[in-house]
Amino acid sequence: MDLKRARNGLKGARAYLNRDPSEMHYEHSARRDIPQPVEKALKIVEKLLEEDYWVAVDFAAHVLVGVRKTSARVLRFKEYFIYREIKTNFFHYFRSPRISDILRELGLKPGLMIEHGHHSSEKHVLELYDSYA
Repeated sequence: MDLKRARNGLKGARAYLNRDPSEMHYEHSARRDIPQPVEKALKIVEKLLEEDYWVAVDFAAHVLVGVRKTSARVLRFKEYFIYREIKTNFFHYFRSPRISDILRELGLKPGLMIEHGHHSSEKHVLELYDSYA
């Protein structure tokens, strides 16, 4: 488990739960319940889809699904995401109907999500977050 990512996710979840709704000022949209960092990543995925489908898929796998740079072969099947860690050679899976719905809305097809050999989104991930950690 990537503890740094898990810790940061927990911080964001706490901040979201502890917010004061009366102080929130934003326009209402269909995807307003999506956190702002995820919304930012979705905009980048939409932009990448126009340029190169597989780079967008790779970016979504690393940023939205949360697969590490050292992982390989993410498989999306219905609401399930299955991936293999190269370092440990273990397979992991999780279920997320919400992420699956978002990816479906963006037009990303189910199936194998990473084509590292030919289409890497590394520069886009580094531009957005300065690192993979």
